[in-house]
Amino acid sequence: MSYQTSSFLVSCVGAYAGCGNGTGGFVCIHNDKTVVIDELDCTGLYQDNDTVYRFVRALNKVVGYNKEGIKYTIRLQEVKDGHDLIIKDNRIICVSTGTNEIHWYDCLGNLVKKWKADGEGDAWHLNSISISDGELYVSAFGEFKEHRGWTNNRSKEKGFVLNLESGKKVLENLSSPHHPKYINGNLLVCNSLVDSLIVKSSSGKVNKICLNGFTRGIAYDNNYLYVGESQNRKMQEKSHSSIAIIELKTLQVIDRIKVPFSEIYEIILIDSEFAKKIVEETEKYVLSKSDLTYFRNQLIVESRKAEKLRKHLEIMKKKQTYNLAIKTKNKIKKILKT
Repeated sequence: MSYQTSSFLVSCVGAYAGCGNGTGGFVCIHNDKTVVIDELDCTGLYQDNDTVYRFVRALNKVVGYNKEGIKYTIRLQEVKDGHDLIIKDNRIICVSTGTNEIHWYDCLGNLVKKWKADGEGDAWHLNSISISDGELYVSAFGEFKEHRGWTNNRSKEKGFVLNLESGKKVLENLSSPHHPKYINGNLLVCNSLVDSLIVKSSSGKVNKICLNGFTRGIAYDNNYLYVGESQNRKMQEKSHSSIAIIELKTLQVIDRIKVPFSEIYEIILIDSEFAKKIVEETEKYVLSKSDLTYFRNQLIVESRKAEKLRKHLEIMKKKQTYNLAIKTKNKIKKILKT
């Protein structure tokens, strides 16, 4: 199969808890057509048989889609800043990044189990989760103790991929990693902060593929890797992100596909019949008006939080400048007296 004939679903993150930009959204790419299904901030995507599950962070909901439209929705009450999700043994496993936990839910949304890392709040920034040979793997920014201790580039070379069953770190010295996946015996992980993809072979050899942006989201077929490249959140002008097409044999980038949001979270391949249904009958895949109203209200709240934080930082900056000026003035006085 040529990548030109591949069809994708892409989840895109937006503003959340004072981070990110815009609304985020859900995108289908099929036969050179790009369709925005909705503009809801979302993260994890996982395909189980004929159903694609999506974590809509804006609503704290898992939504299931098949060729007939929306099949399933459920709100996960205990999850905070949900990132990735997978389905295993009839359980929804979701990463609750904001509480430094991984949660297991039954199909009715009842919390049946959880695993918690050390530290307060979003200390480790647990994010992406995957399965290989029945075992769970999760990526984290580092073993920090305090909430968001990984900010200001402190996560550089502190990140790792953890085997949850054994407690063993299978890859370390990463910088804000996402999406660890075993593909043909090789461990791949987005080394996001340094705009690259790491490929660790079964023999232990490590290759680095440099890409054009914050790497997040990996899909693959027999011939190609598809890796998300997001814009830097600090850029003033926002336009689009992209999917890098990497040839598996050579690990060379051969093309890119534009995505109409600035940040990608995850990418999955779907069959052409499913994609055609989404493109031709998009309205069947759009959430209810009540959900959209809830999201708009949440977006207003998040915007107010972000504005409040911005004003607080400005005040702190002015105070720091004022305090520095007073200290300098006092030093000058002491010098003049001597």
